[in-house]
Amino acid sequence: GGWEEGRAGGEGAMTAPGYESGGMESGGVEGVRAYGNEGEVGEGGGYQSLAEKAGNVVASAKERVSAATEKVAGAVHETNIYTDPINPAAEMSLRDRITLVFESARPWKEFIAPAYFARPPSGEFQVRISHNLETYFYNYVIIGVVFALVLTVMHPIKMMSLALMAVLTVFLYVLHPEPIELFGGKITLNSNAKHAIFLVALVLLFFFVHLGGVILLLVLVLGLGVGLHAIFHEHENY
Repeated sequence: GGWEEGRAGGEGAMTAPGYESGGMESGGVEGVRAYGNEGEVGEGGGYQSLAEKAGNVVASAKERVSAATEKVAGAVHETNIYTDPINPAAEMSLRDRITLVFESARPWKEFIAPAYFARPPSGEFQVRISHNLETYFYNYVIIGVVFALVLTVMHPIKMMSLALMAVLTVFLYVLHPEPIELFGGKITLNSNAKHAIFLVALVLLFFFVHLGGVILLLVLVLGLGVGLHAIFHEHENY
């Protein structure tokens, strides 16, 4: 009878056990709201709020990005064109070093064209010198190497001795900046011992090979030439 009355009059309709009239409208909506506020069931049981879940996702993403960044930074080698060609520790072949030097040099027409030279305005000496030394760094290096080769032809013994001093300097201070242990650690060359070896070798070469004249010529010609070029070469034209 109650079922038929409900069908006919719309009142007294049969409801599910445990629900009062309007339960679906009120209790059900409240349940959905409560669920939305709480979040969803976590892996270990219980509820995890949406804010906590979002925070975990962000933290995990940050960790992955940080790991990827460190991996890329470790894998990528950033070439320093000012030091790598002359750095023995750099992972570059001799051919790559020479190629880098010549490709990094500015065009020689620009380097020596008379139209680019002018007396610098007052107060611009320092700016111009700094700019030109950086811009024409490898042009100066190439000129220095060529001049050294010419001196080697003219004074082979002196230049070979100077080259030996350069090798000794690289060995003591570049390849082995830390103390050097010899004979299984029985002898240790600290900084003072390295300085002493370098000075003794330099004095011997000065007295027996007469390196003073060659070094003075290198310093005067290259220093004077590079200095004048850096001062008088305009840098606004390029």
